[in-house]
This record gives sequence, structure tokens and C-alpha cells, in this order.
Amino acid sequence: MRGSSSSLKASPSKLHPDEQRAAEVGRALATPGLVELLTETDPQMSAVRRIVERLGFAEGSLYTVGVSLVSYMLSERGEKHWELAASYASAPFGDALLRFARESRSLAKFREARLRRVKAYVDASPRLRELLSAGEVDLDLFHRSLLDAMGGERESKTIAFAVKMLYYACRAAGVKAVGGWKVPMPIDFRVSLVSLTSGMVAGWDCSQNLLRLASELRSSWKRVLVNLWRKAAEEAGAPPLVLDAAVWVAGGCIEDGLRERRRPGGCAPALAPGRQELQKALSELWRELERC
Repeated sequence: MRGSSSSLKASPSKLHPDEQRAAEVGRALATPGLVELLTETDPQMSAVRRIVERLGFAEGSLYTVGVSLVSYMLSERGEKHWELAASYASAPFGDALLRFARESRSLAKFREARLRRVKAYVDASPRLRELLSAGEVDLDLFHRSLLDAMGGERESKTIAFAVKMLYYACRAAGVKAVGGWKVPMPIDFRVSLVSLTSGMVAGWDCSQNLLRLASELRSSWKRVLVNLWRKAAEEAGAPPLVLDAAVWVAGGCIEDGLRERRRPGGCAPALAPGRQELQKALSELWRELERC
């Protein structure tokens, strides 16, 4: 498949954002049942369910958020990383989190830096726990409080991802989550890749290495991608962090197809078996790739 060629260097210089296409993708993601289906089939969601079942909502949420804060530059795929995280979950959450950061093979790189981050988070956790004790969780308030506690820029992918995983914990526990519109899309490799394959970022051609290009864009185009996905979210009527579940799961299938030189058409029936309307909507996430 030409889109996965590794012999040609991809250049972002001709790329441009397409807000109209972002709106179209948002409308596709608004298809009833689509985001919910992919959220529930996300292996990360399964891991969070196990964590919350074992620790309860507040303790499980704090552990989940802590794992999220060190979920970067992994030595394992994200799915395996979260499976490992669930296996370490125990009370008190802070002790379990420190043990996970010290021992998990998915965190082999930068281990000392991760341990320092975990210790800072555990120290700040009493203030965050208070935000989990009401009848509902304000995701925007938690995002702001987590930023204050941990530092970093507003578009921080890791902080945004942590709030997304808190949303997963709320779903797992049946706790109402409100807000989330002020939390940016967590721009990781898969989100960057889907931004390309969907046509939200235009100007690439089929001779380019999309995997390499996606890796470049997630840092150099982060703010552009955040704005594009905010536009998509407005059209979908759901906060960006809610859409991220569908994008991340679909992005994994697209990534595997590119690495194995398979066309992406097989992703739709694999992700939404027997659901033709959902499959059609999903295909918008790799529409431009189908033309290669």
C-alpha cells in the first residue's frame, strides 16, 4: 500500500487544515451509537472497569488518573500498558501507583522521571479527591485543578488524556460527568494519524509515509489539531475527550493496516460488526486514505 511506504520522506510543508472537513467528520461521529460503541470496546475502558470494580470510584479514579499521567513514551502498546496497570491496582492507590511506576515493563523508559511525577501527583491527590466526592464530576474543574497541581501548558496531551480516563472511570462507576468542553483533544500519534487519513489535514499525497508524518504533526501541529478537533466536537455535539475514544480505537486499526500494508476498509466491519450505518460513519475517519 503506497501510503505506508517508508522510502520517501514526508514533508509537512504543503499541509493545511481543512475546517470544513473537520465539521464533516464531526457530523459522522454524531451518528447515534457510534462513539458509545467504540468507547465500550476500547481495551482501556475494560482496564478502567477492572480498576474501579477493585478500588471503588474515588480510589479507582485517582489511580486511573495517576496511571494516565505517566502514560507517555511507552515500551508497550497502550492496550497492554493499561492491562498491566489494572493488574497492579490495589488500595491505597498511591502505594499501588508507585509500585506500578517502579516495576511495569511498559514504563521502562524515563523511569526516574515518572516516579518523581507520581510522587508529586500523590502529594496533590487530597485536593483532587474532594472533586470526586460530589454527586457529579465537573471535568473542566478537574482539568483545571490537575493542571494547577502538576503544571504544564493548557494543551498538555497528558493532562487532557488523564481527564479523558477520569471520564471512563465515571462511566464505569455510573457517576455523572459534566462539562469537558474546555479540555483539549489529547493529541497523540493516533489522533494525528486520523487527522491525516480523514482529510482534516489536507495536502499530503499517497507517496508519503503517513506514519512518519503523523509522528511529526503531533508535536509541530498540536495547536492546529486541537482546534480542528474542537470544530469536529462542536458539530458532533460532544466534547473532544468523548470523541477521542472513537478516534483512538479507529486510529489503532488504521495504524496496524499501514504497518502491515493492508487497506483500511477492513476496520469498519471489525469495529462495528453488522452495523452498516456505523460502518459508513466510521469510514469517514480514513476516507482520504481509501483514495491511495
